[in-house]
Amino acid sequence: MKEVSVRKRYLPEKRVEIMKQHLLEKKTLSDVCEAQVIHPTMYYRWQKQILKGIR
Repeated sequence: MKEVSVRKRYLPEKRVEIMKQHLLEKKTLSDVCEAQVIHPTMYYRWQKQILKGIR
């Protein structure tokens, strides 16, 4: 039987919380991404969206 992957979705508030770990708490991006099980590309996409004011 084939395994089905489920895409996890994060609310904007959660995205900001995750980004604060890297930007304010000075945790490494790799540590933050590993702990949250996200790819660094996703992190940078969120950062770009927030800086542009897009959700």
